[in-house]
Amino acid sequence: MSDQSDDSRPLSTALAAAGLAAMRALLRALNEADVAVEGELVGAWVREAPARVYEGLLAAVLRAVVVRIAAARGLRIEATAAGSLLDARAWPLLEGRSHDGRAVAPGLAERVARALSEALDAASLPYDALDVEALGTVHEALMGFTLARASEPSRCVGPRHVVVGLEDLLATAPDTRLARLAELADVHLTGRAAAMLRGANSLVTVSSALARRASPLAPQPIAPGVLYLQPTVARRRSGSHYTPRALTGPVVRDTLAPLIDAAPTPEQVLARRVCDPAMGSGAFLVEACRQLADALATAWRAHGAPALEGGETLEGRALIEVARRCLYGVDRNRMAVALARLSLWITARAQQEPLAFVDDALREGDALVEEALADDVLPSRGVRWREEYSAVFARDGGGFDAIVGNPPWVSYAGRAAQPLDAARRRYYLARYASFAGYRNLQGLFVELAARLARPGGRVGLVLPSSMAELDGYAPTRAAHDALAVCDPLLPDLGEDGFLGVFQPSMVLRSTVRAMPLARGSGAAWPIERPDVDGEAQAILARLDGPCLPPELFGERGLQTSGDDTDRCAVARDASHAVALRVGSDVRAFYRGAPSLYADASWFGARLREGAEWAKVAVLVRQTARVPIAARSDGEGFRNSLLAGFESGLYPAGFLVAYLNSTVVRWRHFYRNRDARLGMPQVKIGHLRAIVAPPARVVGELARIGDALSTRNAGVTDDEMRAIDDIVADAFGLTEADRVRIARDAARW
Repeated sequence: MSDQSDDSRPLSTALAAAGLAAMRALLRALNEADVAVEGELVGAWVREAPARVYEGLLAAVLRAVVVRIAAARGLRIEATAAGSLLDARAWPLLEGRSHDGRAVAPGLAERVARALSEALDAASLPYDALDVEALGTVHEALMGFTLARASEPSRCVGPRHVVVGLEDLLATAPDTRLARLAELADVHLTGRAAAMLRGANSLVTVSSALARRASPLAPQPIAPGVLYLQPTVARRRSGSHYTPRALTGPVVRDTLAPLIDAAPTPEQVLARRVCDPAMGSGAFLVEACRQLADALATAWRAHGAPALEGGETLEGRALIEVARRCLYGVDRNRMAVALARLSLWITARAQQEPLAFVDDALREGDALVEEALADDVLPSRGVRWREEYSAVFARDGGGFDAIVGNPPWVSYAGRAAQPLDAARRRYYLARYASFAGYRNLQGLFVELAARLARPGGRVGLVLPSSMAELDGYAPTRAAHDALAVCDPLLPDLGEDGFLGVFQPSMVLRSTVRAMPLARGSGAAWPIERPDVDGEAQAILARLDGPCLPPELFGERGLQTSGDDTDRCAVARDASHAVALRVGSDVRAFYRGAPSLYADASWFGARLREGAEWAKVAVLVRQTARVPIAARSDGEGFRNSLLAGFESGLYPAGFLVAYLNSTVVRWRHFYRNRDARLGMPQVKIGHLRAIVAPPARVVGELARIGDALSTRNAGVTDDEMRAIDDIVADAFGLTEADRVRIARDAARW
């Protein structure tokens, strides 16, 4: 009944690459046709509706892929029918019609179809071995681009395939061209190419300088008037990533297990209602369809099967019935909804059913917004859950039996903050208790999931694992825990669950309470620790207790972006007078000279007053595996450093000595999984989770910390051992504990 159980990410990646190649082939066909009709074809289209044109091109590529995946499963789906479901809005362009409807490029539709077919054939993909969920990889890969038309001679360069204008670079001052290129395309020229670009006095020379870094996807110069793909931040802002079947399978299985493991009757299986409120192209719903259909077929064999027609099988009938009756989903992206519908049609092998047989259950909309409450203030369609899914909420208890999915990971605070309009921010604040602390989209979906599930219902969501532990996510945990109870141990997925994403992830599995609590505690969730052995766990238990006061740590660093780089210098001068330290300027008990000096007129209000910098007593490196701290001298610093503040109970000398101690570092390393992964960062939440030592050692550590900070020359091995002995004695660590800690620390 199932398509493929192994991890199919390599095949899915190949399909995404084939989809991108098909899109470029389609563009070549359009560009050639446009040249033949002297620019009458695409000019007005791109000027008046570029987003509409790109949506049409994307739909054409997806349509071609859908037809092939369906055919590999013995399903006949007409290309026009797939196109209709994808609702492409620029078919007239692909038929060779100008923006005013005139037929200016006869035969273009056939050329487009041939170009798509040849590009997909060239990939030689085994479509019968591809999971249907792989449709999502094509959509997500192409979400990362927009359509543009060259207004000047251009080149596509670098690993991100960014198109840069040659006239723009030539018009830039010679000594800033390299910085301009790095800013635009993340391309850093060196050697002869760098010298050539700096000294260029013609478009030919600029083009030649860039030729060595030309993208293999578009190695030739781009002429004015040509359509091309330009990378955007759209995919990053959407927070969407393809979820492989190797991940959806166990998430769905463990979430649904309490609902279907006790030999249910067919009626009980078909009574289950499963929803993904951020379904994307339907990966979790497709897997839920498979697993519920397996349970239904088993139940039919035990309790009596329905009559089958023609060549119908029991498994095939189960897939169709589950897809039609048990599955629900919402997504803001119209094309993702269309793909989800197609994916379920293909999964159910529902040849005898219309393509729209699940239309009512899978809908376009913003799951987080109740339209009845927000129509007057928000630019998007909300979902009246209890009205639009009234049959689900009219049942005993009201709500879905299970909420599954991988909600978008989008942050609205910190270094990776995405824009959020004021109206939506106000709505989230008023509607969701989870929109506090670290404000992010995935936290809202956690709270929504617990609201939408009925008492006894299940929640199974893929989330960043930091949500289980960091203090900043306590409001999200509290909102969830008031409504639901976590499973005893939550799966840790590591950092490589998603291609191109290096953030460790986990699965939140929980059961909705019969009666909600007035308030959840916000305590850490019980996430498993497969990489922490028993000996380490025993030491961690001895190093547990109340934490240092949270007000001792905070963000004070200047937030900078790519545009700011040119406004900083490596030496102080008349224009660059504000000192800025960076992470590499700080080592244990050593504060180096500032690496940068900022132009105050450029940064304006973003630069703090000198009095604010002076309040910072300790600097802590952010990009590091363990805390690395030094005393501050009141100068400014970038956001690659975190701030420590002294108090009457905890003076600055103590903080520096304690943060740099091997015992505290060891605890940080094993308590925070981020520290053990490929791109470690020390976060404010990590610092606020540091255990407070017995008060009797604070003064002694403060004296040592003050002496070493005054010397400002680092720390010797003997001095470090003295600090470590004080901290180890304070927590009653055994000799075996100390040997283990020292052995681990030697690898950092």
